[in-house]
Amino acid sequence: MLIGGGFFALLLAGLLLWWREGDRLFTDGLIAAIVACF
Repeated sequence: MLIGGGFFALLLAGLLLWWREGDRLFTDGLIAAIVACF
Protein backbone atom coordinates (compact mmCIF):
# COMPACT_ATOMS: atom_id res chain seq x y z
CA MET A 1 0.00 0.00 0.00
CA LEU A 2 2.88 2.34 0.86
CA ILE A 3 4.58 1.54 -2.45
CA GLY A 4 1.33 2.22 -4.30
CA GLY A 5 1.00 5.58 -2.55
CA GLY A 6 4.57 6.48 -3.41
CA PHE A 7 4.03 5.51 -7.05
CA PHE A 8 0.87 7.63 -7.17
CA ALA A 9 2.81 10.58 -5.71
CA LEU A 10 5.54 10.17 -8.33
CA LEU A 11 2.94 9.91 -11.07
CA LEU A 12 1.21 13.06 -9.84
CA ALA A 13 4.55 14.91 -9.71
CA GLY A 14 5.33 13.64 -13.22
CA LEU A 15 2.01 14.91 -14.53
CA LEU A 16 2.70 18.31 -12.96
CA LEU A 17 6.13 18.45 -14.62
CA TRP A 18 4.59 17.42 -17.94
CA TRP A 19 1.97 20.16 -17.66
CA ARG A 20 4.56 22.81 -16.78
CA GLU A 21 7.66 21.72 -18.71
CA GLY A 22 6.60 19.37 -21.48
CA ASP A 23 6.42 15.69 -22.30
CA ARG A 24 10.22 15.32 -22.54
CA LEU A 25 10.76 15.83 -18.81
CA PHE A 26 7.68 13.71 -18.08
CA THR A 27 9.16 10.83 -20.07
CA ASP A 28 12.52 11.16 -18.28
CA GLY A 29 10.75 11.28 -14.91
CA LEU A 30 8.61 8.26 -15.75
CA ILE A 31 11.68 6.22 -16.74
CA ALA A 32 13.45 7.28 -13.53
CA ALA A 33 10.38 6.31 -11.46
CA ILE A 34 10.21 2.87 -13.12
CA VAL A 35 13.93 2.28 -12.51
CA ALA A 36 13.54 3.41 -8.89
CA CYS A 37 10.82 0.77 -8.37
CA PHE A 38 13.38 -1.92 -9.23
